[in-house]
Amino acid sequence: MALHLGDVAPNFFAPTTEGPIDFHQWLGHSWGVLFSHPADFTPVCTTELGTVARTKGEFQKRNVKVIALSVDPLESHRGWVNDINETQAVQMNFPVIADENRQVAAAYDMIHPNGGGNGTGTVRSVFIIGPDKKIKLTLTYPDETGRNFGEILRVIDSLQLTASHRVATPADWQPGQDCIIWPMVPDTDAERLFPGGIRKLKPYLYFTPLTRTETPASQVQSNGQIAAPALNPSAILQTAFGFWNSKVLLTAVELGVFTKLATRPLTGAELREELQFHPRPVADFFDALVAMKFLDREGNGPQAKYFNSPEAALFLDENSPRYIGGLLTMLNARLFKFWNDLPEALRTGRAQNETKHGQRGPFEELYSNPARLEQFFKDPLPKADLITMSHILHDWSLEKKMRLIRAAYDALPPGGALVAIEELIDDARRENALGLLMSLNMLIENGDAFDYTGQDFKKWCGEVGFKDFEIIHLGGSSSAAVAYK
Repeated sequence: MALHLGDVAPNFFAPTTEGPIDFHQWLGHSWGVLFSHPADFTPVCTTELGTVARTKGEFQKRNVKVIALSVDPLESHRGWVNDINETQAVQMNFPVIADENRQVAAAYDMIHPNGGGNGTGTVRSVFIIGPDKKIKLTLTYPDETGRNFGEILRVIDSLQLTASHRVATPADWQPGQDCIIWPMVPDTDAERLFPGGIRKLKPYLYFTPLTRTETPASQVQSNGQIAAPALNPSAILQTAFGFWNSKVLLTAVELGVFTKLATRPLTGAELREELQFHPRPVADFFDALVAMKFLDREGNGPQAKYFNSPEAALFLDENSPRYIGGLLTMLNARLFKFWNDLPEALRTGRAQNETKHGQRGPFEELYSNPARLEQFFKDPLPKADLITMSHILHDWSLEKKMRLIRAAYDALPPGGALVAIEELIDDARRENALGLLMSLNMLIENGDAFDYTGQDFKKWCGEVGFKDFEIIHLGGSSSAAVAYK
């Protein structure tokens, strides 16, 4: 589906040359430039990446993060980065997405029928994205024409200037040149907002000198004084009230809403009868699920019929082979209430699960035989060429993590591999909120257990003798950390 100016830029999880990212979290409150390439080791793109690396400081001055994309795998990217560094006399200093399955390319409509690669190759697109995650500009270039990043910087200057002042920029505008005042700004306001002077050519065409450093109109008070920059609490409130969204979804799964709707659409009254609801919450509950994009609705009013969104149909219907509702049911039954004791966990470092109330938690039940558990850590692992630990290492303290990694090393032949599948935290510990929250969840569950970064994994595995490492993004927030003996 084509993206338009003003659309929210699709979010995605993807591997990059600087580790896996959640795109919206990676952007944070910055502007962003996402630009795509049809393949690695292409001559024009090699010069473009070198140019961006060379001018990254100009983007940083403007609070802009840059990220490139190619549909080749991560290992290919690494070889290409070496070539870029060598031929362009730079050091690559921004991430390149490995979109091997073309998930991002499809979401951003980068695959054009006439764009090469027998209709499967990505065209050379540019997306400028604002701090509100909305698309501000798109450009598409043919393979033979290199992108002008000076022009992209000029456009960013214009976008940022016009986002905070009631102006537009004329043809061929350069920073520092006069801008056009919005025609809808009354003359009395214009004189107050633009004290640098106004040049009037026509009733609809006023010019004024304005630079990026001048005070935005939104900060000029009626008395002419400059107000402090307006800060917005919306992100704080959205996060603080996030448990509302979570509880509505978890309750819908527990009550089997998505399974009820799997065979046919139902009205609110029909759902009320199926689920034995009181009349009062029916419209609010199901319309909230519509607004959250887990349900859809045909029509309005009492006769409107609700049906599952494509994602809900695939993942939240109990009869679907890809059902994940069991995990959500556990979250609702257990973790939702245990996280209420996070302050105590932070102060004591102790688990806050069933054990706090004299009961056995799932891990205690699973490992209820101490002798067998100790045997698991003491006995050697069976010999194998590949050992996979899926969400295993994060269950343990560092001492037990190291025992498992050593056991894996001893069981592998030269060239064998240990694969650890986790929600890896990004190396800078700034972007992957889910990985960091998962680590806090391990505190709630186990006390001394914790999640880790790809760099942590490399360090630990290197200490026991592993020689080569890679991080492979698997989809969603999951990655595979691989160590080769």
